[in-house]
Amino acid sequence: MSTSSVPPPGDQVYAGLQRTDLRRSMSRFVDWATDIRLRRQIMKDCSFPSDNLIEFLVVNHLAFNGPMRPVDLANALSQSKTNISKVLKRVEEIGLIDRRSTDDDGRGVLVVLTAHGAQVGARIVARVGHDIDSVFELWDEEDVETLQRLMARLVSDLDAASIVRGRIAR
Repeated sequence: MSTSSVPPPGDQVYAGLQRTDLRRSMSRFVDWATDIRLRRQIMKDCSFPSDNLIEFLVVNHLAFNGPMRPVDLANALSQSKTNISKVLKRVEEIGLIDRRSTDDDGRGVLVVLTAHGAQVGARIVARVGHDIDSVFELWDEEDVETLQRLMARLVSDLDAASIVRGRIAR
């Protein structure tokens, strides 16, 4: 018998939806957003200067989220600290990122997009935006605003729950 504190998924109802349906919808969205074929197509459409997916994801993540510490990029991209250091070096060598000191003593580092990296990042954001906007054009404005508000709330609540459980939130 398990003593886990995680309840079984069950079929509780949230706002008229079965819990499993809601989770399935969330999972399908994540699957769409992380599909390797989609990512490769975006790389091609944006003339990304490398064929390395992790290098693309570094620029993609910085374009959407702004400057980040290397450890935060490693966590966001499910990479080890050692591997992200190697990846960042390669992305820096092709002129897409730079590392900037954040502390007076030079120990803190932020990864930032260079001017060229920002141009590439803008192409990525525009390309992804095109896919999403083509769907939202079919929706009522109120539905888009509701989704935006609820997604922001979901991410905020998940981050807060992660902190409560002792995990590092994004």
